[in-house]
Amino acid sequence: MLEAGVGNKDTKVPVVLVLNKKDMIKPGEIAKKLEWYQKFTDVDDVIPISAKFGHGVVDIKEWILSKLPLGPAYYPKDIASEHPERFFVGEIVREKIFLQYRQEIPYACQVNVTSYKSRPSAKDFIQVEILVERESQRSIILGKDGKAIKTLATASR
Repeated sequence: MLEAGVGNKDTKVPVVLVLNKKDMIKPGEIAKKLEWYQKFTDVDDVIPISAKFGHGVVDIKEWILSKLPLGPAYYPKDIASEHPERFFVGEIVREKIFLQYRQEIPYACQVNVTSYKSRPSAKDFIQVEILVERESQRSIILGKDGKAIKTLATASR
């Protein structure tokens, strides 16, 4: 950060070490590892977590929030993001692709929201196109008789 000319070298940036996979470590070993990292590294805190089971995730959030400086609100409270809704639609579809297809489809797929129409009296009308690199990936996305793409559409809703 300092190389880019951002920040002040005299200001200490809080650093947390997140120790994942605590579910795979014996309880007595966790305490030893925490003690070692706190003793031999220059971190402010060490937080053991299990991302698989969601243990410790709240602790990370609370730690980060405790270190953030107070300041003015740059956006109104009712605005969640600077991105439009269609951006999030595309991200949700991408997430579902990665979850459903795992290793079969590389992370090089692209999702474009081609149509997004809000309808107050019904569900919004959303059309997306999924671009992949090879024809073989296309057939994986579609699945036999279109079943995989239907499952994807249902999960994305």
